[in-house]
Amino acid sequence: ALPDTVVPKREELKPKHLEPPLRLLLVGRDYKRKGILTAIQVVKLLNQRGVPAVLTICGLTGDPEGPIRFAGLFRKSVPAELQNYANVYREAHLLIHPALFEPAGIVPAEAAAFGVPTITNDVGGLATQVAHGISGIVLPGHSLAEAYADTILRLVQNPEEYTRLSIGARDRYEREQNWEVAGRRVVRMLEELVASGRD
Repeated sequence: ALPDTVVPKREELKPKHLEPPLRLLLVGRDYKRKGILTAIQVVKLLNQRGVPAVLTICGLTGDPEGPIRFAGLFRKSVPAELQNYANVYREAHLLIHPALFEPAGIVPAEAAAFGVPTITNDVGGLATQVAHGISGIVLPGHSLAEAYADTILRLVQNPEEYTRLSIGARDRYEREQNWEVAGRRVVRMLEELVASGRD
């Protein structure tokens, strides 16, 4: 997860409305494993169906290609780059995460800190990182681009569902996906381990 220095307080978050042009975000460098080609197909499908959308790919460099933008790679250890990385999330409407395999994706938690829901699929640990219907949408494993596009179009047509997911993403971040909660969990596990050694 991101350090508290770049995570906005809840009252600082502006309510997000899913209005065109849709700003989709994908964070990753491996074209195949991260499903980057699927995400590119999704944004093209949305535009073909009359919903203006752009896709920002964070982690790769390149020249803009139609609705595809490349944000490059950010080093979280460099304060200015960390802030720019956070701004990518701040501007996004949706995190699209069509990975073919992901043991435990961290980017859905980073997105949730900014109230950005995730659209993903049920592979690896993604279905535990994204609570279906609460902090995002989890499609069946290895879903095709059409399924992602259909899901996003449904959210455009049902703005109250998008708002609910946005709020749910931030709620889940505050309850389960931040460093403070993780730290308490580790302390509790260590205490249990020490106590079991005394038995």
